[in-house]
Amino acid sequence: MVETFLLGTLRRGRSVEQFLGPCGSTERPGVRHVEVRPKNGQFEIYLHTVEDIGSESFRDLGEFPPFDPDDEASEFGRQWPAESVVPPSR
Repeated sequence: MVETFLLGTLRRGRSVEQFLGPCGSTERPGVRHVEVRPKNGQFEIYLHTVEDIGSESFRDLGEFPPFDPDDEASEFGRQWPAESVVPPSR
């Protein structure tokens, strides 16, 4: 993801998402992606882990079911505390 796109989108109050890759096993594949949402001058960061039920015609990660249906947080993503996020050094 291009940094200028990311920062511009967040400044406009919109969230951004980034695909992180596969998880799970070949028998039960999953997908992880991260979402960053601006909120009150700070950011909320969510790690989503979903079951990979995608196909060539269906790729909307937001519609995939949670990878672990018994884990309530996985349905909407696991929020990371802002204090745990370290900004990149320049």
